[in-house]
Amino acid sequence: MNENNKKEILGKGLRTLAMCLPFMAAGPVILHFGFRLRNYLTIAVGVILMFIAVCLLFKGLNTILKAFF
Repeated sequence: MNENNKKEILGKGLRTLAMCLPFMAAGPVILHFGFRLRNYLTIAVGVILMFIAVCLLFKGLNTILKAFF
């Protein structure tokens, strides 16, 4: 791989990690409100948001590692 291609892959990984941040913040907050209000739909939304955050985190880290190695 040439240098520009590695930079593009690294940028893509960093963008994926940046997309992960709102899900990492919103998921636990919504889950907390769901348990507080005893609303199962809100709990399910919080769990789904946290699952999306974990998936984006692993995808972003995998892309960054692909750019390094």
